[in-house]
Amino acid sequence: MSEPIKTKTCFKCKQAKPTSEFYKCSNHTDGLGSNCKECDKQIANNYRRIHHTECLKTENQYNQTHRLYRQEYASQYRKTIQGHLRSIWYQMLRRCRNPQHQRFKDYGARGIHVNFACFEDFYQYVKELMRQQGFDPRTLTIDRIDNNGHYEPGNIQFVTMAENCHNRRPRKKDQLSYPSTVILNVVTEPLTDVVSHCK
Repeated sequence: MSEPIKTKTCFKCKQAKPTSEFYKCSNHTDGLGSNCKECDKQIANNYRRIHHTECLKTENQYNQTHRLYRQEYASQYRKTIQGHLRSIWYQMLRRCRNPQHQRFKDYGARGIHVNFACFEDFYQYVKELMRQQGFDPRTLTIDRIDNNGHYEPGNIQFVTMAENCHNRRPRKKDQLSYPSTVILNVVTEPLTDVVSHCK
């Protein structure tokens, strides 16, 4: 028998909600914040709207002070499997959803979609592929098995760059039909006569 869902009453909206709807807070005896997540977001948004200039100034100062640390952290994070896959995730979204992206014509404009609900779903699916096939995605590129299909479970694989290029759609110039034979106008005059015409 499953355990009953634990609830807590939000101090602001007075609604009883599951404890998962509250942020953790070590200062409280129950380890949870007084307000639910939704109310905390509203409070934060209202504060930012009223104190927009002050918040922007504080953020700029923080970014300047921690710029090198953030750059180093991002660099190290991208070297991890999760960081590498997150980079791939955003690249997929841009190609399929951003009309300004240079590759949108090859993806989003053709109706190609990313059919994972969120990055976590994509990450867990790739982790399962890694467990089954034993590869490291950091040395490979993502590829759709069916080039007319979507980025979705069952239609993605990780291959080398050479294999990825081989699986691309034929370009238009490659689809042009050329005549199987070429007719040349052969000079039938003797070579001496041709030379004499040129003098």
